[in-house]
Amino acid sequence: MSDETLPPAAAETLPEAPVPQPPIGYPVVEELPQDTTSYDALPVEPAPTKPTVEKVTEAAAPERPVDRPADYVGFNLPRGANPNIANYTPVFRPAPNDRVANDPFHVASLPCDVEAFNSLVNSYPSINYELGEGNREWAAEITLGSSLLHQGGFLTKATDRPDAKWSQRVPHGASALGATRPRLGQDAQPGQEISGELAANRVQQALGMGAPTAVPLWHSGFWVTFKSPTAMARLELQRRIDSEKIWLGRMTNGMAYSNASVYLKSYLADFAMAHVSTATVRYAQAQDLKDLIKSTDIPTLIWGMLTTLYPQGYPYHQPCMNDPSQCTHVVKEVLDINKIHFTDLNRLTEAQLKHMARRGERMDIKDIEAYQKDHSYNGSGLIELKNDTGVVKVQLKVPTITEYASAGFHWVDGLVADIQRAFGSELVGEQRNNFILERAKVTSMCEYSHWIEELGLPDGSVIRDLDTIRQTLVYIGGEPTLAETFFTQVQSFMENCTIAMVALPRFDCPACGKPATPEEAKHPYLNPIDVEALFFMMLGQLVAKALT
Repeated sequence: MSDETLPPAAAETLPEAPVPQPPIGYPVVEELPQDTTSYDALPVEPAPTKPTVEKVTEAAAPERPVDRPADYVGFNLPRGANPNIANYTPVFRPAPNDRVANDPFHVASLPCDVEAFNSLVNSYPSINYELGEGNREWAAEITLGSSLLHQGGFLTKATDRPDAKWSQRVPHGASALGATRPRLGQDAQPGQEISGELAANRVQQALGMGAPTAVPLWHSGFWVTFKSPTAMARLELQRRIDSEKIWLGRMTNGMAYSNASVYLKSYLADFAMAHVSTATVRYAQAQDLKDLIKSTDIPTLIWGMLTTLYPQGYPYHQPCMNDPSQCTHVVKEVLDINKIHFTDLNRLTEAQLKHMARRGERMDIKDIEAYQKDHSYNGSGLIELKNDTGVVKVQLKVPTITEYASAGFHWVDGLVADIQRAFGSELVGEQRNNFILERAKVTSMCEYSHWIEELGLPDGSVIRDLDTIRQTLVYIGGEPTLAETFFTQVQSFMENCTIAMVALPRFDCPACGKPATPEEAKHPYLNPIDVEALFFMMLGQLVAKALT
């Protein structure tokens, strides 16, 4: 971000939270982008013919693709108030000056889903987004913003659940549960000397470079408080991830590059755990927390880190998506990151609310287990894989971070080992590449083995051993119809068991669109974003700042 500090929102502060008892930590305070002619005559020497000169013409310019505006589904902002929003506080505010508004280090997102973005690209093929033809700034923001879209429209269905009530804060009694900022010790007296981590945290907070934040893990059932990581720690994370991606790409000849996601998520989780200063559950080390935290809370962990790093917000751009032939306006504001976390109130029981309201206590593991067993989605993820011979029932569960990392590493390591064997055989060129693709496709179901609690067979027997489940998934993955059913229903279950998510409100372009009514402004439609991509977008900008 620019050297100029962003002022905090004028009226929006995070509420006072109960003061936790030792050894929980600090008391809690305000919360918070491309021929010759012949003739008969006397025999004479033939006259020299005039050389033929071919006319040189300029090569025709390649035909420019024809745009089809009529095919574009458009932004298609739903009109009216969103019935699935319980309450909402604006997440955007005006940039304080032109320097912040035009800061080259900013984030961007699109006010649409993947379907609308793909429709834009297909309907306007004349736009070269990579080269920035036409309106260079608008095209650049479209490219940057598209990276935050969830692949396959993931979580879009969750936002539209008929019974959902999404809210940035969770009301409970006279208070509202949400991210809070711990008070950094007692107020110092003028001239009083302070030192150590407390002093460093106060300097960071005073300069808007970071502030400790406590966030609720609604899927897991407890709170964690993050301390702000240093710039060196973030640079080391970037170096480690880049090295791992290079290694995996080299080992798989670049064919399995996208399968490195388990490494990225695992590194992010480890990074977050390394900066947890306290939690409302008894634990001895970070691994204990990973054994308790559900994988569906990984986005919340990443959001919590971003809220800790950027307490005063971050420059934000959003390009118009209505009709690029008519409007290429770019909105430039400040995004308050602490406000982009939404929780479905209707997915929490009264017992779970009382449990999470215990922010001043350390809870036992049995309390956490009881909270997690109370989730309404437990037992709902049943998949029936049928063919002409019989049926196998797959009971799904929500895995922990430890289970997710273990299954992911096992899958990637097995794929790498197979590829190494292939490279050492007589397979070369296209044969080798086909082997890699086929192996990755056939074994891809194993990437989700950690989401399976058990397999039920027709005779009533069950399979719970993880290695046996993996072997079974390899067999099932060889049947495309069964594999498609498995993937579709696993994603549906993931969306159904999502209680909290990171999302941005949709709003129409102020230059060419219709202004929202007061009710529409209070109850906007949500656009889930890939918070992992948001984190790496900001991390990359940190590296760029350091290099410049």
